[in-house]
Amino acid sequence: VLPETCRPRTPLHVPFLIEYVPASFSIGNASWTPRLVQSLKGYDIFHLHYPFFGGDLFVLTAARRYRVPYVLTYHQDVTAEAIWKRGVFFAYNRLWQKKVIQGAAKVLALSPGHIKHSQIVSFVSEKQVVNIPNGVDIDNFADKVVTDDVRQRLGLPKDAPVVIFVGTLDQAHHSKRLDLLLHAVSLLPKPFHLLVVGDGDRLRSYQI
Repeated sequence: VLPETCRPRTPLHVPFLIEYVPASFSIGNASWTPRLVQSLKGYDIFHLHYPFFGGDLFVLTAARRYRVPYVLTYHQDVTAEAIWKRGVFFAYNRLWQKKVIQGAAKVLALSPGHIKHSQIVSFVSEKQVVNIPNGVDIDNFADKVVTDDVRQRLGLPKDAPVVIFVGTLDQAHHSKRLDLLLHAVSLLPKPFHLLVVGDGDRLRSYQI
């Protein structure tokens, strides 16, 4: 439910309103956004996508101040290869991660294994986790997902099934397990083709 101050004066063509909250400062993908606390006033529930450096702490603060529950979608563990980043993430995890996770009314995951093999498994309760796989509108992903011109440009046979993977190919997103998908496709009996869309510092390790 939108508070009165956030409701548009003119009708929108979408059933929701997008409000951009400016950050005080940003470092990489992390944005320090204390204005979130005031912006979240008047809502019935918050939905936090995690990790969200510089925003999660203020969602937690707003939830406590206004006594509003929040649900948390857990995307991935907070990890890094660079030593200095590992130090920063270690400090963050020790100070805030547990509080943010345990403060959520529910933690949304893609599958039971998603949380079972994550770094938060030791302090998130089983009753707190709700498994919600990503939904796909099959009407938009039918026979022509990989069109004939794409097949021609990539040299893919017209009648061969194609598996598509889209994701960032870096250490932070290693949990998507492209390596397992590569192995699985190699075991398929039919001439399947795997189309990988993405880039990152682990790209070379996936190339054959």
